[in-house]
Amino acid sequence: MLWMLFGAVGFVLLIVCANVASLILARSSSRLREFAVRASLGATRGRLFRQLQAESIPLAALWRNPGPVLGKWSLGAIASITAFDLPRAGEKFV
Repeated sequence: MLWMLFGAVGFVLLIVCANVASLILARSSSRLREFAVRASLGATRGRLFRQLQAESIPLAALWRNPGPVLGKWSLGAIASITAFDLPRAGEKFV
């Protein structure tokens, strides 16, 4: 039963990753004209790359911290509502 749960979670994660990749691709294709204007005004490829990094790194840093907290909370919630024992669910995480 636990393997079915892992499979379902993995499948949902795959769908989420595909959706995020699609959104990022759509956003970058809509900004193609902006990058063309910046390049024609003299911006180098490195400058455009740094601009993209400056936009994406703060978002990644913002969502990096809640991930382990949500994982620990959800494991505790699953362990408290299930009728069967999860292997190694009682261990403390560092």
